[in-house]
Amino acid sequence: MALIPCEEEAVTVGVRDASPSHYLMKFESFYKLSENGIDMYESNEFEACGYKWKLIIYPNGDDNIEGNDYISVYLAIANDSSLPGGWEANAVFSFFLFNHLCENYLVIRGQVLRFHKVKSKWGFSKFISHKALKEQSDGYLVDDSIIIGAEVFVVKSQ
Repeated sequence: MALIPCEEEAVTVGVRDASPSHYLMKFESFYKLSENGIDMYESNEFEACGYKWKLIIYPNGDDNIEGNDYISVYLAIANDSSLPGGWEANAVFSFFLFNHLCENYLVIRGQVLRFHKVKSKWGFSKFISHKALKEQSDGYLVDDSIIIGAEVFVVKSQ
């Protein structure tokens, strides 16, 4: 499987049985998103560590960062305009991809990153390639269904 971080940050890749504690979403017809002209999907807001967050998914990759042939996944602060001036949150986050065959999660965890007004979104422009996702023996996409989740832990906020 090809997992490449968007900002060339160091990542840890592992597997775990437990689902993410903060957010989980299932796409029943993942590839129909792009067939219906949906280039970007924003999740509902979820709360973690005193902030509201959202996942941003580009089913055909983030064209702004050469994510073609990949799925791009980002974590963003939701409603950052409602936060006080000069806000920032240093957070470590993980993305989860459910393996339908093994009934566990692939976990991709980055290092601590600074979310602030100028950079309120972090993630992976090359989260997983379409080729790897469609590989039936990997078990991440079954009957066009994919499950993606996230955990966020703020380690320092001001």
